[in-house]
Amino acid sequence: MRRIDLGNRPSTRSFTHSRSRHAARALTWPSSRLAKVHSYGGQVMTALGADTANVAGLVYVAAFALDEGESLGTLLSQGPVAPALEHMTTDAQGFAWLAEEDFVNHFEDDVDRAKARVMYAVQQPIAASAFNDVMGQPAWKSLPTWFLIAKDDEALPPDAQRQFAARMGATAVEVPASHVAMVSHPADVVDLIETAAQTVTTDN
Repeated sequence: MRRIDLGNRPSTRSFTHSRSRHAARALTWPSSRLAKVHSYGGQVMTALGADTANVAGLVYVAAFALDEGESLGTLLSQGPVAPALEHMTTDAQGFAWLAEEDFVNHFEDDVDRAKARVMYAVQQPIAASAFNDVMGQPAWKSLPTWFLIAKDDEALPPDAQRQFAARMGATAVEVPASHVAMVSHPADVVDLIETAAQTVTTDN
């Protein structure tokens, strides 16, 4: 299936973070004040640091939760290349794309094949430069956190997810899912979000 180009996208982290700050400030009480993030979205929201006045908690779903001084590239280089990233390529605009077979067979191998190929075709790339961005003060140090660990993840190793959750002191659950747990195990993701929402509502 041919990948669909959805047009030009901003290539700088600052633009992404400014949009995240805007979204965070627009959150309203109560449960919508949870920031729910997946994959690289974890890096973006974590980088908000202390700029989270309207955020009551963070829910990570198979997401990166970097600490100060870390980068995606450094973390990913500490072990073998994940199967889902093995044939990743960077285009002329500096965006990184997953290969179709890696996307279907490793990134989301527990999703119906027809749906998986559609998801591949509309995938949203990451700016390759983001792998070198160094994390500043992480938001999770000042907010309660929850983490869904995808036990069968072949993009972000489950052991790395467990390390993220442990050092954050996150309330964690493990689900036998690929990297896209919200697609293959939506009920488990909803359960975790509802648990987090009930907690922040009670605490506030």
